[in-house]
Amino acid sequence: MISLPLIDEVTAAGLTPVQLRDVLAKRLAEFIPNPQVSVILTDVRSYKVSVLGEVVKPGRFELKSYTTILDVLAQAGGFTQFAGRGSIVVLRPNGGTMKRIPFNYNKVVSSSVEGENIYLQPGDIVLVP
Repeated sequence: MISLPLIDEVTAAGLTPVQLRDVLAKRLAEFIPNPQVSVILTDVRSYKVSVLGEVVKPGRFELKSYTTILDVLAQAGGFTQFAGRGSIVVLRPNGGTMKRIPFNYNKVVSSSVEGENIYLQPGDIVLVP
């Protein structure tokens, strides 16, 4: 959200800088003739995922682009010595429920099959038993 005098709050999430510029210019046009609006993106904060359990640095991670499970496990510092690498689960919000997606680290790193290392989505929780 962006809050500006005259036009109050405007939702910025999900808009490109050009789209946001157009929305702001349209809203300001009610008060200012031919408003000149510039929108400059300084930082991308796409979405957050959590990594819990037997990893070196469990926590919530802010991802700036499409990220795979292996990538976020690396950000979490890798596994502890007790990690159950073959029984990792991704909990994905699905409406009012959580969908469980099994992930077998051992299978993914030993296989050349594409698609096994899935991309994470906003709100995903990676559980490493």
